[in-house]
Amino acid sequence: MYKVAVVKCGSYDSSEVMESLNRALALIGGIDTFLPASSSGTILLKPNLLAGEPPEKAVTTHPSVMQAIATTLLQKECQVQMGDSPGLGDPFKTAVKSGLQPVYDLGVLPADFETVVEMHSPDGRVSRRLPTAAAVAGSDLVVSCAKLKTHALQIYTGGVKNLYGCLVGLNKAKQHFRYPDRDVFADFLLDIYTAVMPGLTIIDGIMAMEGNGPRTGTPRKAGVLIVSGNALAADLAALQVIGFSPNKIPIFRAAKKRNLRPFSIDEIQWLGDDLADVQIQDFVPAVTTRVSFGPQFLQRPLRNLLIAYPDINATRCQSCGACMKICPAKALKMVGGQVRLSRSKCITCYCCHEACTYGAIDLHCGVLGRTAAKLMRTE
Repeated sequence: MYKVAVVKCGSYDSSEVMESLNRALALIGGIDTFLPASSSGTILLKPNLLAGEPPEKAVTTHPSVMQAIATTLLQKECQVQMGDSPGLGDPFKTAVKSGLQPVYDLGVLPADFETVVEMHSPDGRVSRRLPTAAAVAGSDLVVSCAKLKTHALQIYTGGVKNLYGCLVGLNKAKQHFRYPDRDVFADFLLDIYTAVMPGLTIIDGIMAMEGNGPRTGTPRKAGVLIVSGNALAADLAALQVIGFSPNKIPIFRAAKKRNLRPFSIDEIQWLGDDLADVQIQDFVPAVTTRVSFGPQFLQRPLRNLLIAYPDINATRCQSCGACMKICPAKALKMVGGQVRLSRSKCITCYCCHEACTYGAIDLHCGVLGRTAAKLMRTE
């Protein structure tokens, strides 16, 4: 059984977060259980820094959570670094914009998320060579400090999906183009996970995100911290909290095929507060769906009727070009000062949706798509 601590935390007050984190760590054996054998080992804190957004938007891992785990490790006289690779922009500036300067002020060092090091994934199914940040390859312990959010492509993002940021910058968009299929991409995420193998996972679910995550969804109070020595176990607990079935999550379907455990709720030991006290019954998923039925010749028309495509809101669009820069399929172009989407080129990876600073890219599907998504959620 894989231990997971699920602990209620009602706010981002620093003392409350610290108390909840300490309780969670104690339930799974204490912080000493997870520290590197050598006191000179380097620990990497890997938050979710999708973009430089203020903490109240629930896009990034909250500073209070990062301060709590950083303080805990520094008290053990560990060498601690922190960093992530946003899709666009400077990693350190993105961290500061996300409110993490106080964490660096504690004595945590900025991690190198610009230098690329090829990291091998010996158990890789999709790719065994990963363009990873030097800080990841050089760490003795990686702590995945994730944010509990919905995700337009993978349905849910947490401890495992957070590790996608171990790849550097636009390399992430390139991998979307290389593996456009949702399930193949989930397998690729597991290749990263098995290569990095974080020793500790902390999921910030105090304020989660529902709807069209991971950037433009709606903040939703879930009031929990989830902590485990296993990222898959932490994600299984998070899915229980928001009422999503693991069978619907591509990462867990892929994990089951690979016999990568745990992939079932029955394999985790739930510690801390009761599920009945933390579960949310009406957590809203993203609007996306995928075509996986019908004869091959109908796949394209069914796709166009069912799937959610990016929709550029001309009123909010500032024609900055960030979406065009990050689009791996080159499906966006500027026409008369307005960004236009070519559906025939679009691979629906939603990188543009994540990258837009102005919230000008919505995700919309037709009535058939919305109906199909609703039916899938009730299965």
